[in-house]
Amino acid sequence: MNKPIIIIVLFAFFAGLYPSDVIAAPNKTRASKIDVYGGATFDPQGTFEAKTDYHLSEVDGLLYFIWHQKGTGGTFEQYKPANIYVSIAKSGKWIVRGKKIYTYQDLYEDPEFIYIDNNIMLSDKTGIHQIKILTNGNIKEQKIIEAGDYTSYSFREVYTNNSYGFMINQINDSAYKVYLAKDLFSKPTIINNSNEYLEFPGNGHFVYLNENMNQLYLFDRYSGVSFYDIKADDMVYDKNGDIKKVPSIIEPSLMLNSKFVAISNTGFRVYDQNLKKISEDVYKTGYADWGVDARTLTPTEYHIWTIGDYKHTKKLTLEIFKR
Repeated sequence: MNKPIIIIVLFAFFAGLYPSDVIAAPNKTRASKIDVYGGATFDPQGTFEAKTDYHLSEVDGLLYFIWHQKGTGGTFEQYKPANIYVSIAKSGKWIVRGKKIYTYQDLYEDPEFIYIDNNIMLSDKTGIHQIKILTNGNIKEQKIIEAGDYTSYSFREVYTNNSYGFMINQINDSAYKVYLAKDLFSKPTIINNSNEYLEFPGNGHFVYLNENMNQLYLFDRYSGVSFYDIKADDMVYDKNGDIKKVPSIIEPSLMLNSKFVAISNTGFRVYDQNLKKISEDVYKTGYADWGVDARTLTPTEYHIWTIGDYKHTKKLTLEIFKR
């Protein structure tokens, strides 16, 4: 599996406190804007809805835009199945638009999804599956774990220095299993959590596994970062006995080359594995935090994406900022 260029997490936020020894770059304006990305709608059938779940990422020179059209409620006779669609672009042109790639018809037990790059991790009553979206929009589905009674709140994405994956636990079992994309079908990493001290953040979903330090970094967009020591089987505490928090970064948008990249309406900041800010570019983007739908990163550019109306359907707008 190719090493992904970008890992994206939507709805990222910034901290308000920054180290004083970091000098920001001069205030800049955007480099360029593409109002209708690809020259046309990404959704020619009009399946994208206001409350649609979606995921956007750039991987190996391709843009993948995935959205999830939920099924309708009502009686069994009225029920319509849920569908997942993808559009793929290369060099700014759509090569796949609005292709339906997956359908499920379970009326009462909707599966859980995690979107990572061009992969969908799906948890349902039959087990956990990897749905890999290929460059032509076709999919390759593989079952990773057999059926089990899993808790949906514990099914979450995990990132490491050079990979990504997910963690899961079963009902009545405090231990978590971590499966990474580089070896999904190998023996998982076990986090015992024998005393059930592991506390996931209430306002964030970004979890980073520092394999060198055997720690989980747990990002909360309001209270900062807390840490779980895997060997000690406990949270990390400060000198007062409280759970240690690092407030200098709230939740990153992306990871690239083992660094955390946080993006907001005011600019772009890069942090090392010790959560120390190592660079900052300040831009006048003109957006409030909630006005940006997705953020991605290439080796030379920051990308900010918004979804807007286009005729009777939707479009993507791209704003490009040089790094």
